Amino acid sequence: MNFLGRTYKTTDDNNYPTFPKLVFEDDKIKRLNFWIEPGKRFEW
Repeated sequence: MNFLGRTYKTTDDNNYPTFPKLVFEDDKIKRLNFWIEPGKRFEW
């Protein structure tokens, strides 16, 4: 994933390999759960 000019890999997620998770609904992306901030993961 590229965000604001920086490339992130799945292994950059703080909880890899359990995360990140990409959720689809009706063949469209519904949610991406990707966390790179220090500290506890939480749902927005």
